[in-house]
Amino acid sequence: MLKKLSVRNQLILFLLVTIILVLVMQIYSYFRGEKIIQHNVETYTHNVMTQMSNNVNTVLARIKKSNVSILSNTYIQDFLQEKNPSEKIELDNYIAKFLYPMLNANKDIASILLVDEDGKFYRYVYNEEYVPEIVIYQKLVKKYRINDQHHAKRFFSTPMTFGDDIYYCYVAPVYIFDTNKTRKKIGDSIIVINATHWKHYFNDILFAPDYQLLIVDENNQLVFSNGTDDNEDMDIPYITSQLADDDRLVRTVYHDKNIILNSQSIEETGWKIISLIYSDTLFQSLRKDSILQLTLGIGLFFLLLIIGITIIRNFTKPINEVLRTIKMIGKGKTKKKIVVKPNNEIKIIADAINHMMDNIRTMQTKIFNTQQELYEMELKKKFSEIQYKQAELSALQSQINPHFLYNTLDCIKSIGLVYDIEEIVQISSSMSDIFRYSIKGKELVTIEEEIACISNYLQIMSIRFMEKFTYTMNMDDQLYPCKIIKMILQPIVENSIFHGLEPKKGHGHLQIKGKLDNDIVTFTISDNGIGMKEEELKKLIDYMDSYYASNDMYVENTGGLGVANINKRIKTFFGDAYGVWITSTKDIGTTVTVLLPKQM
Repeated sequence: MLKKLSVRNQLILFLLVTIILVLVMQIYSYFRGEKIIQHNVETYTHNVMTQMSNNVNTVLARIKKSNVSILSNTYIQDFLQEKNPSEKIELDNYIAKFLYPMLNANKDIASILLVDEDGKFYRYVYNEEYVPEIVIYQKLVKKYRINDQHHAKRFFSTPMTFGDDIYYCYVAPVYIFDTNKTRKKIGDSIIVINATHWKHYFNDILFAPDYQLLIVDENNQLVFSNGTDDNEDMDIPYITSQLADDDRLVRTVYHDKNIILNSQSIEETGWKIISLIYSDTLFQSLRKDSILQLTLGIGLFFLLLIIGITIIRNFTKPINEVLRTIKMIGKGKTKKKIVVKPNNEIKIIADAINHMMDNIRTMQTKIFNTQQELYEMELKKKFSEIQYKQAELSALQSQINPHFLYNTLDCIKSIGLVYDIEEIVQISSSMSDIFRYSIKGKELVTIEEEIACISNYLQIMSIRFMEKFTYTMNMDDQLYPCKIIKMILQPIVENSIFHGLEPKKGHGHLQIKGKLDNDIVTFTISDNGIGMKEEELKKLIDYMDSYYASNDMYVENTGGLGVANINKRIKTFFGDAYGVWITSTKDIGTTVTVLLPKQM
């Protein structure tokens, strides 16, 4: 959408959007700054809690992975079933070699307990850290009845506090399959985790001032905190009662201070990660900065307004003059000169276009005159003489040195890129391609090359007429390598635009189709422009027929080579079965059909 606006309108739009954004930002900052901070707090707490949740889930995942290794170990399965003490000691040595590397690699595991069918447990620790396994096991038996033969659930226990240490366990039954392929419980695996070791997970998190992170279980027992407050004075039940859904901020009062709460659940254990921020200090700086921000915003508004108006005036005025003259050139007034008063880069573009147009006019005059002579020779002389004249045309074209024009167009394109003037870039690129194509020495070219020329021409016309019309091109892929007489479609497209679509009130559409059927190439160029009356259409068709019967080889009209001239060129090259046919209805539109033989 923006690409369709003029440079001046884009600059004005940019200025208005910038000013509006500045005003909105200042007003929003002044009246709604608290919401911004609340959003930042929500984002910050979400990120912190997510990071901590990921850390906790990582620990739980490692615990589960370790448990899978334990449950699938055949030595452990044999150990839990073995009744012979000597055999059990030997198996114990194998198990120790298996479990010690696991304990060493995972510092969160304080110890591993293996419980046999008789309820006797065996502990494995790596660094002889004191762990109250007996009390832990007794609590697990009392609360979860893990010694029951029918207990078959894997679970994380609730935290258990011993002094300054907090422990929780991951309990999983150990099974084997007997000879009847029936699953049989032979004991339990208990992985004991010391939550006190979690302090190093907080080291990776950057905490804001007056920020506290808590982990509580489903019974509102504190599992862990980052230690920024006295944990013994924490009213955990009150805090949890104030929570809303996950990732939703709640404002409340705690210990006579305004706080902001947020939480996330750890589904695996039923715990919650709670963030607590004392909000008074967050909004204190906002109130002090609001008046200063509003004052700066008003000053910036007027500064941008003055600078923007000055830039728009100095930049768009010469560009509009260049574009206005280019549009006049597009209407056929090729002798029009571009006049730009400021002596800057825009003037360089204007001078380059003027020089280029002078050279193009000279070149076109020579080419058209030579083509006229060539077509006259086709009716009067033998084929060998035609070839001789074509050689003269090629020689003449080769004498016209195009390098200066190419360089000029590239210069214009480069300046357009520097100043981000997309219209200049597109026009100069398309004109360069059309120019290069029009002076090619070959009379027969591929349809792909002719279609590329039309595409470049339509790009220029789209800029010339802005949103006046749209166009579509549909070509059979098998057409592209076929041969066609150069520059027979572009003048027809030009006529459709200037004589059909430009005078039309409202939006127009141009449709170009090409197909290959039974070695016949058919092109249709249709527009929904103003069309022609029956008498106008009949007059045009009669003129085409009489012109073909005459000895004249060239005709001019404001759209370039006339349709009559194109029709005569086709029939001269390929025979009377081919040529141009026109249908038109007033206020409905015009369709031009071109028939050619397939040429490879």
